[in-house]
Amino acid sequence: MKAGYCDCFSGISGDMFLGAVVDAGADLSAIIKTIGEVIDKDEFNLSAVREHRGGIWGTRVTVSFKESRKFRYFATIRKKLEEASVSEHIKEKSLRVLNRLAAAEAKIHNVGIDEIHFHELGAVDTIVDVVGVITGLELLGITELVCSPLPMGRGTIICQHGILPNPPPAVIEILRGVPIYGVEKKRELVTPTGAALVAELSSGFGSFPSFCITKIGYGVGTVEDKNPPNLLRLVIGDKLEDSEDTNLIVMETNVDDMNPEVFSHLYDVILSAGALDVWATPCFMKKNRPAWVISLLCDWNSKSAVEEKIFEETTTAGIRYYTVSRATLERFFTFVETPWGRVRIKVFRLPKGKMKIAPEYSDCLNIANENKVSFREVYDSAYANALRSIQTEEV
Repeated sequence: MKAGYCDCFSGISGDMFLGAVVDAGADLSAIIKTIGEVIDKDEFNLSAVREHRGGIWGTRVTVSFKESRKFRYFATIRKKLEEASVSEHIKEKSLRVLNRLAAAEAKIHNVGIDEIHFHELGAVDTIVDVVGVITGLELLGITELVCSPLPMGRGTIICQHGILPNPPPAVIEILRGVPIYGVEKKRELVTPTGAALVAELSSGFGSFPSFCITKIGYGVGTVEDKNPPNLLRLVIGDKLEDSEDTNLIVMETNVDDMNPEVFSHLYDVILSAGALDVWATPCFMKKNRPAWVISLLCDWNSKSAVEEKIFEETTTAGIRYYTVSRATLERFFTFVETPWGRVRIKVFRLPKGKMKIAPEYSDCLNIANENKVSFREVYDSAYANALRSIQTEEV
């Protein structure tokens, strides 16, 4: 399984991303052919050249196109993509990215999504960048994409709407729930197309995944900035066997004025909202008050829902969070029989074909209560039977 990591140390744009996938080895002619199924080939021209920024060489792609009003409105673009002779994977992901882009613009300009037109972004080059990047990732065999937190410039920018704050409103809207950080650069570092691509395609934001590096591509930006060099780095690797590495979030809050009796209910609510785990740690806060640190683990898709429940169900007024990487063993369930009933067994695959097992606690407890036997008897019986099954390769 191949994973890709977008190292956005100098920001990201659609053309930088496309340059990075081409630089990493994606066939440019194959990309152009796929784009040609969506846009008439005489509507655009895509070329790639080698350039350097700050002494590092990469690929810069340039899109030239005719002024074409037929591709201006999102409703038209969507229809054209839906009818295109491209793979369902490319079609579905391209529509998701373009929809996110159009939805952000529609909200900012207070119009319906089908009324939005891509005058600011350039309809044809936006389609080229989006379809080209998704095609390139498929050609490279990347099945999972992880992205670094994104740098945000400051000051103002000049665009078709006049002088706007930097980062642009569309970028901020697209990046809801995505980690960002500020830098002292008075230029646009993340474009709406670049933001939409990573927001939709990335499974997480944080540090490098656990993989063995196989390819590296550098996409060159249009601005000749050398500090840091205006590049996007795409690192590709084979994920390590026997582990599943995921970028997740740890969310934490301190409470010193909350009745601990409600913790059981709080745990149920947070887990139901999408948290993967939740725990509490005793601590002392200001004025030596005894308190609790409530911590939880969740993925990026669940962040907003979990955050909402914490604010609703606790007395806290603030939550901190940070990204972590988690490696997990491959796992599956099986069943074994005991003298009192059937018990689920969790089986974890270890390196070199080894396994470890654990009877499901709730199954053992329910069987013990129903049959008026000790929990330990049920658990030990289930464990012994599961171990025999593994040793005889019956699991």
